[in-house]
Amino acid sequence: MKQFELPLGWEYKSLSDMVDVISGVSYSPSDIVANGIRVIRGGNIQDNIVNLRDDDVFLPIEYKCEENTLRKGDIVLVASTGSVDALGRTATVWQNMDNVQIGAFLRILRPKEGKYASFLSATLSSNYYLNYIKTVAKGTSINNISLSHIQGFSIPVPSDKEVKNISHLYSNIAEKINLNRAINRNLE
Repeated sequence: MKQFELPLGWEYKSLSDMVDVISGVSYSPSDIVANGIRVIRGGNIQDNIVNLRDDDVFLPIEYKCEENTLRKGDIVLVASTGSVDALGRTATVWQNMDNVQIGAFLRILRPKEGKYASFLSATLSSNYYLNYIKTVAKGTSINNISLSHIQGFSIPVPSDKEVKNISHLYSNIAEKINLNRAINRNLE
């Protein structure tokens, strides 16, 4: 999806060049326990943050998978859902979440290089990305984004210096916004 001419020094890269896509854990209702590994689902992804909820699912510790555990810089993507509005929604992980993994309808987009984490977070919060998702989503009762559509998403990327500047600015703003959201939620 290359829609426009880029400024000098910018280039298009596919998301597959910048992230590894990690699938979530599948489980049956009989696997759920009172304590253990927390598994987040689509409803946990709100306003570009991961919200831990009282109704989260927990699985036995044997389900723990290091690759599937949320790390700082990861972006969680809602890849399958019954809600067209929730499809493609993302949340950035701003700190390691050692006991939290994703469910089967989510994907982790793990940057191959740390310098891209905040830049990708900003990009995947943009209308450019959301419009792309609306054009590729498929399904009847469950809407899906295929792995090939995730990996094939084309992103305009500036020089390393500009990525660093954009990432620094976005990180500072996003951390303040997310801190305020967390404080407000705790006051409710």
